[in-house]
This record gives sequence, structure tokens and C-alpha cells, in this order.
Amino acid sequence: MVDDGSPRGRGIPRNLSRERIVEAALTLVREGGVAGLSMRRLAAELDATVAVTYHYFPNKSAVVEAVSEVVVDQIIAADDAGRPWRDRLLRLMLAQDRELLRHPGIARFLVENHDRRAATRWSETYLRVLLDGGFSPAAAAKAFSLLSFYINPAFLIERSEVSTERLVDVPPDPDGFPAIRAVQPHLGGLSFSAQYEQGARTLVAALQPDLAGRRRTASVPRRPAGR
Repeated sequence: MVDDGSPRGRGIPRNLSRERIVEAALTLVREGGVAGLSMRRLAAELDATVAVTYHYFPNKSAVVEAVSEVVVDQIIAADDAGRPWRDRLLRLMLAQDRELLRHPGIARFLVENHDRRAATRWSETYLRVLLDGGFSPAAAAKAFSLLSFYINPAFLIERSEVSTERLVDVPPDPDGFPAIRAVQPHLGGLSFSAQYEQGARTLVAALQPDLAGRRRTASVPRRPAGR
């Protein structure tokens, strides 16, 4: 739940709260992405005045940051410390696929605001899984960089039609491109999520922990669960 930390002033409806504003913003982001969210549309969704929404959030960026916190919460909730590290990593990556596709534009916000709390918590969760899996800090850094290199560009493609379009179009002169002609019929039909999961499984299977660094990893303190 989103904490309502804002004091209620004169003229602020009793049924309005920071939590309710974030819930309304989540709905708008799911419907039209971050690009379709505005303080005016948010106020209309809440049946309130724009001035009232500014009582809780100074601008749209602050609203998007609050939404990103909720989305990251949902991603992190997929982690299960009782599972093998590869299972944990794959669960996080698949949850990320689900939640970032449900909330267009949040991926870009996290990448462009990697110093914000939501992005930091995302990084902390992935790194903890790697350290728990026996990666030394140095090896975890390399693995995390590889994961980020795979994940980030995938979710910065914010066009739904990419999910079904063919990777290679038929050239005007197919006889001049025999390799494309042979393979092209098999390149279509996979959704974005299916292709992403296939790549995630391949990537996670290829990662290898630095078993020699396991004893060093044990000295890394574990942060308490929660926000």
C-alpha cells in the first residue's frame, strides 16, 4: 500500500489521498502509458481539481516516480529466497516482462532515473540474488551488467506492434537473398514475451557463479526485507 504522508488542508476532499491518486495514475498508465498521463487527466480520473492533485504531488514526474515504486514492488515480490538462484533470477525477469509491458513508459523512467529509490531497489534485488548464488561481488557486477544490457533495450521499445511483426521482411528480389527466403517464414509468430522469455532462459542458463568467491560473498550484509 502507498503511504499517505501528506497533511490534509482546507478544501481537500476527504475521499482523496496520496494512495488513491497513485492508484488512479496506475490505471491511466496502463491505459495510455506514461506519455498519456497528465495532471489534468489525473484530476479528471479522480473527479477533483488539478489544484488538489498538486497538494499531494508537485508535478507529473513525482507521480510517475510513485507509480514506478508500485511497479518495482510487484516485480520484486516475484523473488523467493527459498528457490535456487537461477529460478529466482528467471522469476524476476519474467515478472519484469509482465509488469513493464502492463505499464508502458515506466521502463524508460527507471533507466533515465537510475538514481531514484525505485531503480535502486530493483538493482539491489538482482544483485542480492547473484550474491546469494555464489557470485563474488566482481562476478556479480559483470553478470548484472550483462542482464541489464539484455533487459533495458528490450523494454525501451514501447511499440505494441513489435510483438507480432516479422524480424526480417521479404526483400523485393527474394531470389537474390536465398538465406532470408529460407528462414523468413519461421521468424514470425512469436510474441514479444515469448521471445523475451526464451532469451532470458538462455542468458540465465549461461551465467556461472564464482564459487571461489562464495566465502567473500557471505560477508556482504543482507538488508531487511521490505521498503
